[in-house]
Amino acid sequence: MPSPLALLATAVLVLTVAGAVAAVRRYRSLARELHARSVAQAAAAERARLADDLHDALGHRLARLALRASALAVTGVPDAADLRREADDAVQDLHRVVDVLRDDTLEPVEDLVRAARAVGLDVTLTGAEGDGAGAPLLRTVVREGLTNAVRHAPAEPVQIDITPRGVTVLNRLAAAGARPDDGREPFGLDSLERRVRAAGGMLSHGERDGSFVLVVSLPARPVAPDGDLPLPPSALRVFVRQALLPAAVVVTGLVLAYSWAAHDAVLDEDVFAGIVVGQERAAVEAELPEREAPLRPVRAPAAEPGWDCAIYTDGNFPLAMATLQICFDGDEVVRTVDLRERSWL
Repeated sequence: MPSPLALLATAVLVLTVAGAVAAVRRYRSLARELHARSVAQAAAAERARLADDLHDALGHRLARLALRASALAVTGVPDAADLRREADDAVQDLHRVVDVLRDDTLEPVEDLVRAARAVGLDVTLTGAEGDGAGAPLLRTVVREGLTNAVRHAPAEPVQIDITPRGVTVLNRLAAAGARPDDGREPFGLDSLERRVRAAGGMLSHGERDGSFVLVVSLPARPVAPDGDLPLPPSALRVFVRQALLPAAVVVTGLVLAYSWAAHDAVLDEDVFAGIVVGQERAAVEAELPEREAPLRPVRAPAAEPGWDCAIYTDGNFPLAMATLQICFDGDEVVRTVDLRERSWL
């Protein structure tokens, strides 16, 4: 019958190997998961960037083109009305294609206002954009407000107020009969709101006192936009966190448990081997540890009435199990038992 220590060592070895195999499988699974996630994030970022480029490069310019076509139609230029309708259709088609609105390379607010005025829009600007981290998002908000003004009420004045905490774009509503009824959804505002919220700000819009009001509050330090996706943790870092760190905790726990179990309880094997039945108790006790081993998974033989038995450990790792028993009857040794030779009961 194998000794208890041999069985314990085998069990520990099996558990260690099984843990290592599980850790390797977990590492490979996490590596595949992180790779797939990284590819998906990169693809999503690229799609968003492409959508941004389409909307930002064409949307505002098409709106200006529509306004120019309207001005030409007023002067009686042939086919100007058709040109306006085609420009409106192009804007609508563009809005169906893109689903986000982000671009950090916009013209300054002053240039956006100047361009809007050049096509006939009455724009009043108060405040300045500054050069902080929120400037790109501020420009996006102003541009979207101007684009919507050009599209829905090109003949009405626009008021833009910029403060350190945000921006307000106010556009007087066109008369009911003059408003375009094209059934468009507020695509730009929806995507703009997503971007503002992603940066830690707030956006609200709606009609107020005969005007359409767009209000955006911006944080002092906008967070990175969703397009700038953070890199996922490396597979090695995940392996360390998921496998090595728990293993280190277990090993540390075993070491601490061993230190507690073996402290002042280890009996040297040579000393134990030199103890014989009939030896004087006083001479033996002088060489015994100060305390008995606390962990006793192996049952020791029952003591006879009147015997005084103590059990110690030989220092076996990792449990420092009690393995060496010495029994006294009066002033002499009556029994020594090596529990390592006993089977589990």
